Amino acid sequence: INMIEKFISEFDSKKDDIIIGIGIGISSKNYEVSKEFKKEFYNKFHKDIVESSFHTVNDKIYFDNGVFNFLLLIKNGIKKENIYKSEECTYDNLNLHSYRRDKEHSGRNLAYIYINN
Repeated sequence: INMIEKFISEFDSKKDDIIIGIGIGISSKNYEVSKEFKKEFYNKFHKDIVESSFHTVNDKIYFDNGVFNFLLLIKNGIKKENIYKSEECTYDNLNLHSYRRDKEHSGRNLAYIYINN
């Protein structure tokens, strides 16, 4: 969200013109988290976003980081149709790096920002 404000202040961008891609990441089915982790989100973010981003299965809590970021962007004025979200799971796809899967043997994934003047 800080990046959106930076684009607005430094590049005179309009929220309606900002296009965002949410890249690859671990899927919620592979992203088990603690109660404390979830509680921190309730302390920092809107209740509706938190409740849509976490789910519980057999007393285990799972977090959907892609959904969380998607909803946070919408809440902060980015148009839904300007957000592109990858469904690729870094844990399931062995061609991608995943610290949860590979621990200290994992590599890193790369992202970048493109500015079209």
